[in-house]
Amino acid sequence: MDGSSRSEGKDAPASPALKIAPDFCDAHADVTFKSSDDVLFKMHSKYLAATSGVLQVPAKTMTSPDEVVPLAEPAEILDMLFQFIHPRTAISNFRQPLVVKMDASMLFPLAEAAEKYQVFGAMNTCTTHIYHLIKLKEHPLEILNHTYRHGYLDLADEAAIETIGKPLEEVVRRLTHPGLLRRWLLYYVHWRNVAAAAAKELPQYMTRPGANCTVWPSVKANYMLAVIGNSWSQNYALDHGQNPCNVGSCNCARIIVLFQERLSLGIKSIPKFSEVKGSRLPSRRKLSSVST
Repeated sequence: MDGSSRSEGKDAPASPALKIAPDFCDAHADVTFKSSDDVLFKMHSKYLAATSGVLQVPAKTMTSPDEVVPLAEPAEILDMLFQFIHPRTAISNFRQPLVVKMDASMLFPLAEAAEKYQVFGAMNTCTTHIYHLIKLKEHPLEILNHTYRHGYLDLADEAAIETIGKPLEEVVRRLTHPGLLRRWLLYYVHWRNVAAAAAKELPQYMTRPGANCTVWPSVKANYMLAVIGNSWSQNYALDHGQNPCNVGSCNCARIIVLFQERLSLGIKSIPKFSEVKGSRLPSRRKLSSVST
């Protein structure tokens, strides 16, 4: 090696020291993880063994804090996840992270990491909050993607109903788990068939004896536009507010109610998302621990 090569070797800058997460910097820790954005987390194997089914170190395995285990998640997700592993301190009021007000951009990656590493406390906390989001009809596509992937089929059934009126391009973009989009399309066909059958019957309601409803043409047009535009759902209701008379006291209201009842019967015939034929299901996960 010539002198210039030796000089270049001497002058080469040393790699910068990696940042250590402030809440996970115990010098006595015996396991070190590294996030995808190069932040270190120093952990105790005894806590990993008690709280995670994946991250625990096998018994009698010698560990060294100098040996770094890379993980695929960024630091902000691992920092949140690891708070469900290490005991909380007085600084955090001995509390684990509160997910109730967590933005979806954090909640779903955290829930995914919890399932991936089987961090039991985080799994239950995230799934319970996801259950309540379903009741609020929020983030149904993200919920369907997550719950189907991890076998929470009861939750997937509830979330799937709320996805029917979503734009198809958004559905394709959000449902990323293998086989899920195919199952959704099969499920969607059932809904479209009910919508189409109801639309075909619309003219029949105006041929009934005594049918004399001046707003029925606009009701019919609105329904057809909703079906064609995929903007209807299981809660789609024909607008009673368009009627020039009191609900229940005129032909308009009677005809609309009859049509809604027919539509409801068709919807009840649609199978649950998890019962749609023609696509393989993931393993079912029990929900006995999810509170209502």
